[in-house]
Amino acid sequence: MIEVSIIIPTYNRRNSLLQCLESLDNQEGLNGMFEVIVVDDGSTDGTTEMLAQLKGQFRYELIVCSQTRFGSGPARNFGAMIARGSILLFTDSDCIAKPVWIGKMSRIICEIGDGVAGAPVDTPSSATLFAKCFNYITHTWIGGMGAQWRLFGFIPGFRLRTMNLAIQTKLFHSLGGFQHMSYGEDTEFSERLTSMGHKLIRYCDADILHCEKRSPIDYILESYAKGRAVMQLLKSGLIPMRGIYFAPFLFFGTMCASFWLGMPAITLTSATVYFALLFYYAFCYAFRSGILGSIGLLPIVAALLHIGYALGTIRGFFERGMPIKGEARPDRGKFILETQEKKSGVTH
Repeated sequence: MIEVSIIIPTYNRRNSLLQCLESLDNQEGLNGMFEVIVVDDGSTDGTTEMLAQLKGQFRYELIVCSQTRFGSGPARNFGAMIARGSILLFTDSDCIAKPVWIGKMSRIICEIGDGVAGAPVDTPSSATLFAKCFNYITHTWIGGMGAQWRLFGFIPGFRLRTMNLAIQTKLFHSLGGFQHMSYGEDTEFSERLTSMGHKLIRYCDADILHCEKRSPIDYILESYAKGRAVMQLLKSGLIPMRGIYFAPFLFFGTMCASFWLGMPAITLTSATVYFALLFYYAFCYAFRSGILGSIGLLPIVAALLHIGYALGTIRGFFERGMPIKGEARPDRGKFILETQEKKSGVTH
């Protein structure tokens, strides 16, 4: 009997996807109780061929679906549409699940009932210092996240990340799934859940490893894309007006304006307070992780991400519509379901 469905969207991550699937095969005490649905979003790196060879090699049932560059949000929605489990777990193809991940995430969902659980994401020891600083920032309020909703709505607090999320299948379908957008679908999903009165649980005992390999420029561009998407979500009325969404733009805008108007005292005071706060978080992270190099690098990383986000909000303010993967709406091609029964001619 299938109780849990794990949904993994992927695009050109052949090697990391294999590691992800292998980690799911090492889950403790869940033989035959879960299925893994991989939605290939038009990969061109041999992912499709590799998945075909992997059929029947794991203890769980592997279901492979294909779509033509429709985006990660629709990919997750499609996986949920064919899922047989009463609980949905979402992760990404560059993540590695710990042996207790499925058991703990499914258990917390059963306990909270009508709610959603999200868990932290950690980086492997081999990750770059930039990546470690980035991950720490995204899990604190300087990255827009905290432990709970607080400060009169200025800081939204904990928000779900689609790479480590659990929800009841019936609740997911009743919500209509994820929005079709390039970035920010987890922000919109979190805000939508909260506005409808559903519980949003931060479950710290079921973290996973995010084994992405990107350059510092990629992280800055991602922050830019998030700022752009959030601004368009705000303009569309899909998320409420919260101060934290405007904070980077307002802060750097004030600094630039005061400098331009010849008020160096305001510029210097603002910069001093800002970097003092960042260095405080850098020392906290260095104390917790033992990585002394983060004291110098984390404030720089945070400032670059905030600048990228602020620039993204400016572009989003002047644009219409929502940004989609690859800047252009992917082809709405036919979805092809390739299950183990494909030999019998079953398609979707």
